[in-house]
Amino acid sequence: MRKVAAITGVLFAACTQRNPEIPGGSIDRPRGGSPIALYSNGGFESGNLSSWTVTTNLNPGITYPPAGVSDLNLQPGGTARSYARNGTPVESQIPAGMTATSTLRYPKYGTYSAVINEQGATQNVNSITQQMATTAADVDPSDNLIHVRFVVAPVLQNPGHTNTQQPYYYILVTNVTQGTTLFARFNYVNENGVPWQSDSSGTILYTGWQVVDVPGTAGSIAIGDTVQVRVIAAGCSLGGHWGEAYVDAFGAFLPGLSIAAHAPQQANAGSNMTTSYVVSNSGNSAGTNVTVVAPTPSQTTFVSLSTPPGASCTTPAVGASGNVSCNFGTMNPSSTLTFSMVTAIAAGATGTIANGSYTVSSTGSSALLGPLVTTTVTTSVTYANLSVSMGDGTAGVAWGQAVQYTITVSNAGPATATNATVIDTLPAQLTGATWTCSASGGGACGAASGSSGINSTVTLPSGASATYLLSANIVSGSGTSRVTNVVNVATAGGTTDPDTTNNRAADTDDIGTVVTVTVQKDATGNGQGTVVSGPTAINCGPSCTSASAQFGTGNLVTLTATAAPGDSFASWSGACSGTSTTCNLNPAANVTATARFVLQSFTISASTPGGNGNVSCNSPVLHNQSSTCTIAPAGAYRLSQLTDNGSDVTGAVLSNSYTISSVAADHSVVASFLKDYGTSCGGAGECASGICVDGVCCNAACGGQCQACDIPGSSGTCTTLTSGAPHGSRAACTSDGSVCGGSCDGTSAAACGFPGTSTQCRAASCSAGTATPSGSCNGTGTCPSAATTQCTPYVCGATACKTSCAADGDCVTGDYCDGTGACVSKKADGLACGASNQCVNG
Repeated sequence: MRKVAAITGVLFAACTQRNPEIPGGSIDRPRGGSPIALYSNGGFESGNLSSWTVTTNLNPGITYPPAGVSDLNLQPGGTARSYARNGTPVESQIPAGMTATSTLRYPKYGTYSAVINEQGATQNVNSITQQMATTAADVDPSDNLIHVRFVVAPVLQNPGHTNTQQPYYYILVTNVTQGTTLFARFNYVNENGVPWQSDSSGTILYTGWQVVDVPGTAGSIAIGDTVQVRVIAAGCSLGGHWGEAYVDAFGAFLPGLSIAAHAPQQANAGSNMTTSYVVSNSGNSAGTNVTVVAPTPSQTTFVSLSTPPGASCTTPAVGASGNVSCNFGTMNPSSTLTFSMVTAIAAGATGTIANGSYTVSSTGSSALLGPLVTTTVTTSVTYANLSVSMGDGTAGVAWGQAVQYTITVSNAGPATATNATVIDTLPAQLTGATWTCSASGGGACGAASGSSGINSTVTLPSGASATYLLSANIVSGSGTSRVTNVVNVATAGGTTDPDTTNNRAADTDDIGTVVTVTVQKDATGNGQGTVVSGPTAINCGPSCTSASAQFGTGNLVTLTATAAPGDSFASWSGACSGTSTTCNLNPAANVTATARFVLQSFTISASTPGGNGNVSCNSPVLHNQSSTCTIAPAGAYRLSQLTDNGSDVTGAVLSNSYTISSVAADHSVVASFLKDYGTSCGGAGECASGICVDGVCCNAACGGQCQACDIPGSSGTCTTLTSGAPHGSRAACTSDGSVCGGSCDGTSAAACGFPGTSTQCRAASCSAGTATPSGSCNGTGTCPSAATTQCTPYVCGATACKTSCAADGDCVTGDYCDGTGACVSKKADGLACGASNQCVNG
């Protein structure tokens, strides 16, 4: 069974034909530095534009909106300005014309990206084009479709002209074999709905790298179809401004992470809308810390989120708009995950809901924009979302062989699909067909059985399904051929299908000599995984040990091995070899390929670049197990910082032990040691604490006048002094040399203590006729100066002037004691006196 897939287009012009033949045997298909299959030199790693056709034109002005290339009105002329540009490492080079402040860098992958119409002004237009034929190696095992994928980043000057004159870029993907357009995108600079960013020059707009992902929905691309991709970049039609576009990784798979959203094509205002997101890792190594940031689409608010187990997400509140951010941990090579977000469309919403600003990133990989998806807003439309699938379990059939197709029609609602049509017009290679129909979930088949092709109806309430089993025979014949059976479903009058991308299914088988390809799991491996085939026939899931299917001889068969989360794909043996997750076969006989899966383990490296200690961690560690790191500082040292993959985790260290829980990636643990508290130091940089005080590493800044970090017995700990003078270079306590001088007394860390008024700093005295009073400390380190008293008429006593006399000796010279205890002046000659001591002349 080969599912038919469609291919996307981008308008950069080039044309080449790829030979789809691959020699017999096993061929590994690496995924990593280059895009996978489909386009020759799709990543431009040849260092030039070989395999691409470069076309030059002039831009006279477009017809807006352009329905096709013809509306670009391209005229002959122009100059070739398209190149493969080199850069190492990835995303290191600034695009032409931009400044270093912009975030866009090239190459996105490998060592080269291409630039189309580099700074091409004067109406210049360049395009690159290439045609390629698809093979089974281009089938994506996650959805059994062929995709065209690449990345683009437009860089356009913004002169502010009209929309018919502005610089632009255009992408076109067509199926040359079927004559159909698979994808077209036109954006002129500063067009609404595009996540433009502005360069600091103020004249240039650009976007980050965007994924272009064109899925080959059933029937739109068959294996062997030729698909063409073309990308155009143009300067303005007035001639004074340029437009360029950077592109990389044209192929069936991007060489790393990618993301794509899917939403209904139309939905009613006031209803809920579900948007699904698919994240893929087609690189050759696991992606770690895979993170998706998905804003709620325009005109909607958040309702709910459905994610795989192990995802760690943050969301807006219900009823609010904003970013949904999810970390999905580690994604194995060739793996895919899906999640969905339900949003409420505003009751007053109109026009188109745009969703083109969601991104995926991982450790070491910058954010990548997903493709724009749009939903047309309607009112009061009755919707029934039908889908159909088809398969016959094989990819190769012999002439005359019996085949049976299982066709399942489902209705995701919300309304009942009444008398929906189911049509399978059989191809000429099938004969003798009969079919039966059975319904479930309350559904009903229009007819229970029939012969030849199916042209019937089903009525399916929301959630119901109908299953058709169509049995037929391949006609007789010889040689090789191919049979493609296609089925279509459609709603009847009264209901509308909001998403018609899943209303058609197809199954293609090679006709001729068939061989059996068997896949099995190596029993010695202790891991689990899934092996699928392209063309679709084998799907051996985690619990499957072996599966087989028929394929046409000489046709390419691609096997893809995807390890379960927490496990790793180790290697192939048997018909396949090597360690790439994909293997291409051209079986000429029955073959068996064996896939070996092992439990995924991670390396926990530990280092101490500066020495002075050791750190050791358990390693390797199995997925989701823990590793304990033991930290051992050298004597007189302590841990100053511990980082885990560059993040500071010092705060998570407990008793010199650090635990990494639920390991899902390699870890690099780095320990730094510096001097411990109390160890002599010459500067703060020597200390783990970052503080060197009093000649030792200290636990605090310790800047108080009466603090110290060098006290014996507590060295390294900032301590308040209980006695003595300040240490080191701190200011001395204020003192006049008396007992009033300050000291550290334990009452304050910030300042010295001083004796107060209760402390006498000077005794009272009297001498030589001068009395000096006693004094007390003023509490600021000094003894206040004395206010002396001159004794008169009494002489000094023991500590003060006398206040009475008992004899003349108690009086100052010229006075006598008058017998009443008072000193009075002696009398002059001629005055009456009672004794000679009362007279001046005695």
